Amino acid sequence: MPARARPATLTLGDIRLLPLTWANGAKLAEVHERNREWLGMWEATGEGEQVRGSRGAMTRSYWAYVARHRREAAAGTALPWVIEIGRAVVGHVVIGQIAGVPSWSGTVGYWVDRDHAGQGIAPAAVALAVDFAFGHGGLHRVEAAIHPDNTRSLAVVGKLGFRDEGTRHRYLHVRGVWADHRIFALTREEASGGLVERWNQVRRPKARGAPS
Repeated sequence: MPARARPATLTLGDIRLLPLTWANGAKLAEVHERNREWLGMWEATGEGEQVRGSRGAMTRSYWAYVARHRREAAAGTALPWVIEIGRAVVGHVVIGQIAGVPSWSGTVGYWVDRDHAGQGIAPAAVALAVDFAFGHGGLHRVEAAIHPDNTRSLAVVGKLGFRDEGTRHRYLHVRGVWADHRIFALTREEASGGLVERWNQVRRPKARGAPS
C-alpha cells in the first residue's frame, strides 16, 4: 500500500478541501439530498439498487456512503474531502480505490452543488486532491470514469489535461442500466509541475496585447 496518507486541509483561493468527518458529512448529505435529481443522472449504483425514493431512503443511502469512505480513509484506501466555499459545504471530491504494488493507483470522483456549478470549483478541487495524491499519497496514476453524456465532468478533466484512454463498455450501473464510461488518466510524470499550477494557468486571463 502507499504510505497511508490521511487527507489534509487543502486551500486554493476561497476553495477549501476539508477531510471528511461525521460533522461535515452530515452537511454533505444535506447538500447531496438537495441535488439528488441532478446528481442521480450520473451517479453509479449497485445493480437493482433504488435510485429514486423517499427522502429518508436517499439520506440513509448517502450516510452509508459517508461511513464507507471514512472506513476506507482509515484503512488507507481512500482520500475523501468535502469542498467548502467560505463556511458552506458545496461538494465532495475523493481519491478512491487506492491500490499499492504494482499499480500505485486510484480513481477520482467529484460533484458540486448545482447552484455552484460552472464557477471553477470542481477543477480546482480535483487539482488539489490529485496533487495531494501524487505527493503525500505516493500514487503514480489517477483515473476518472465519466459517463459520455456528462459534459460538465468531461470539461473538468479536459481543463486539467487528463489523457483520454477510450471507452469501457457497460462499465458502471447508472439509472438502472449498465452504462459505457470514458476513461481519463494521469500519471505523476504527466502531472509534472502540479495540477494546481496547470489550473491557475488555464483560468489566468491572457496578458493584454499577447498574441492569440
